[in-house]
Amino acid sequence: MPKLSFHRQPITLDESVMFGYLVHKYAEAAKAQKLKTDGSFYLSLAERFHHAPLDLDLQDLAIEGLQKRGYIKIKHKKSSRKRYYQLFVDKLLRDVNFQ
Repeated sequence: MPKLSFHRQPITLDESVMFGYLVHKYAEAAKAQKLKTDGSFYLSLAERFHHAPLDLDLQDLAIEGLQKRGYIKIKHKKSSRKRYYQLFVDKLLRDVNFQ
């Protein structure tokens, strides 16, 4: 079985779980043709609260860590108060070595 090593500090288990959840939501948005032109997708706080596999406070910490590493970007639309998530899977994969 291959080992994973990171060029940077490894992501935490909570961050990896949250990233996986966001990738799943991206795939759902893509299938429903609800992606914006930049590849971002809307995800409500209520949906995160009820369906994500982590408590809301752990989700927030994981999202903060993923943002600091540049793996996700969140755009806040002030007029509608919606949050759009943009994922950078290629950046995550560049930081991971499969050995």
